[in-house]
This record gives sequence, structure tokens and C-alpha cells, in this order.
Amino acid sequence: MAVDNVPPAGSDPDRIRSDADRLVATYVDADDERERLRQERDFWRGLFEQTVEKFPEPLLVVDDEKKLTHWNEAHEKFMGVDREEALGRTALDVTGTEGVDETLAGTVVRTGERIIEDDHRTGQTTDGDPWHVQVSGVPLEAPSGEVVGCISMASRVTDLV
Repeated sequence: MAVDNVPPAGSDPDRIRSDADRLVATYVDADDERERLRQERDFWRGLFEQTVEKFPEPLLVVDDEKKLTHWNEAHEKFMGVDREEALGRTALDVTGTEGVDETLAGTVVRTGERIIEDDHRTGQTTDGDPWHVQVSGVPLEAPSGEVVGCISMASRVTDLV
């Protein structure tokens, strides 16, 4: 039976102390590493969200279920649809693109391929004003390579059409 403050027979008190210090340092380092990773995650997330929001053309992001996760101010003004109304819905339900069964963002998610359209898409704003856009999109991939969404930009070409 061990007595308090007395190491087990045959043990080296310095080695035990050293092992204990290493164990404590491992936990401290793990906490520091988790905090560093949280800060890094928040930094990159903030940059992504800032880029989407400040982009001068209508920009949207969908997840792998083709539901809107980001809808920037330029898109709000262009479509006349508030972000709160758009987010969580499928892009096709919100954009109302005429004559298509799938948005370009949906196609990118489904195929995993980058798409830059040569032709234009047509629709109407909530006020009934016609619009024409040329759309491009790129897949968003997890580190594993799995497609987890799409970021899509609409170049307004109404005046050109």
C-alpha cells in the first residue's frame, strides 16, 4: 500500500514528476491547439462571409441539398427578396428562373463541375420586372473532395439583352 507523497517502491520520483509534467503539458497544448483551430476556423469563415456579402454582383451559396445558405445584398436588391426569406429554401424556389428544372448552382452540386454559362437565364423580380443573367458557379468541396455546396454568381445582362 502506497503512502501519500511516497512514490511506489522502485520508482524514480524525477521520472514520475517528468511524466506528470508531460501529461499536463499535453492537455494544455491540446487546449491551446483547439483554441488556435477555433480562431483559424472563425477567421476563414469570416473572410468567406465578408467576401460573399461585399461581392458587387448577385452571389449565392447553396449546400449539398441545394438550399440557400448565403444570399448577398446585391442579390436582395436585384431579386427583391430579403435574405431572411431566401435562406433555407432551394435556390430554384427563390430565383424563379423560367424554363429550367434546376438552377445552375443545383447542377454544379449534382455534377461537381465548374460551370460558366454562355447563354443567359430569364426571370422576373418580385415586382414583375424582367431580368436576364449569365450565371457561373464553382463547387465547394470538403477536404475529402466531397461536394458540399456551390457558390454561384449572376452577371446582370438585362440591359444587354
